[in-house]
This record gives sequence, C-alpha cells and structure tokens, in this order.
Amino acid sequence: MLKYLRLKVFSLNVLFSASLVILFLLIKEQIMNYLQFLKETSPKLLELQTAIQNNLTENMPNLQTSINELTKTATKFMLFQYLLIPLLLFIFWVLFQGLVFYYLSDSKDIKKYLIRFSIVTLPFYLLFLIILKSILSYNSIIFIALFLIILYYLLIVYLKLDKPIKIALKEALNSLLKLKLILIYLLLFFLVIIYLIIKLLVIISIMGEVYGLRFLISIILLLIFILLISLAQLWFSKKVLT
Repeated sequence: MLKYLRLKVFSLNVLFSASLVILFLLIKEQIMNYLQFLKETSPKLLELQTAIQNNLTENMPNLQTSINELTKTATKFMLFQYLLIPLLLFIFWVLFQGLVFYYLSDSKDIKKYLIRFSIVTLPFYLLFLIILKSILSYNSIIFIALFLIILYYLLIVYLKLDKPIKIALKEALNSLLKLKLILIYLLLFFLVIIYLIIKLLVIISIMGEVYGLRFLISIILLLIFILLISLAQLWFSKKVLT
C-alpha cells in the first residue's frame, strides 16, 4: 500500500513539474511575441511623434490604427500576465497537489476533498501573491518569514481536510509548534529550493535548445529531487496525522 502511495505522489509531482515547465515556456513565447510586436510598431510610433511635433495630420488615420493595435496587444499581454498566468498556476496546483494531499490525507471522498482544497487554497493563494510581490519589491526578511509560516500552516491544513474546513483550520493550529514537524517542513522547503534551481537550469537548456550530457544529468537530478520531495511529503503527512 505504501509503495503505491509513493508511486502516486511521485507521479503527480512529476506531472505538476512538467506542467510548470510548459507554463514557463508559454510565458516565454508570449513575451517574445510581445517584444517582436513592439519592435515592429516602434517605427510607426516614431512617425506619430514626428507628426505631432510638426502638426502633420495627413497620416493620422494610419497612425491611429497603429495606436489601437498597440493598445489592444498591450491589454492582451497584461491580461495574460496578471490574470491567465495566476489562474493557470492555481488550476495546476489544485489539480496535481490537490490529488497529492488527497492521497496523503487518506480522505475517502475525492470530490468533497478537492472542493475543500480549492476553497482553502484560494484566499491563501491570493495572500501568497501579495507577499511575493512584497518580497520582490522590498526584499524584506519579514515577508519571507511570513511566507514560510503561512505555507507551513497551509500544508498542515491540507492534511486535515478529510474533516470540515473549520475543524481542519482549528486542528492545524494545534499542530503548528511540533518540533519534528517544523524540522521536516524545513527539510522539505530546502529540497524544493534545490529542485527549483535545477529546474531553472533545465528550462534554460530547453530555451537555448542545448540537449547534451548536462541536460540529461539535470533531468536525472530533477527526478531525484522530485522523489526526495515526495518522500518528505509522505514523512510530513505521517507526522501530522499521528
């Protein structure tokens, strides 16, 4: 039974990792398309600037069309960046990590569990986005510590969601100060950091179309760390539930 549980968790984590790589490449493609559009539009904008400075009106209709195209493309890019990307991240997290924690929590009703998982995740996810923006803007250790504490609490809540949400939130609070649990969480977080570094190297290799021995080693290391993360999740869940 434990063997199959490990395989399920590992497989779902691999799928989650692959979905993030695909999403990153999609982001890269959209950025490149937007930059290419700006490059093609720049001469027309310079022409508009010259026309305004010289009070020329003969090319205004064409220039107005260029402005409308630029505005439309910029709006699409902003929607992609601030709406579609966060939405896809949320969906991937709920889909793959929701199933991971469903199996780890030993819940019996998958539909009810995933609904609870989504409801609990949404406010925390929005809070994480705000904290992440604050970390990137201010680089404050306070925001980093706050991020770690909230994530720690959220992971415990996930493992309690076989019960109603209010009860899960309350029971999770009672587990926060367990020393072994904190140490396992820190280990898990450390493994995730190393995993993200290796994953970045893999993405850079894919973007640069560099597929040699280093790329193969990076993939192997990535899978090893996904396995280690999966085992740490199992260990963490065992300590929460016992």
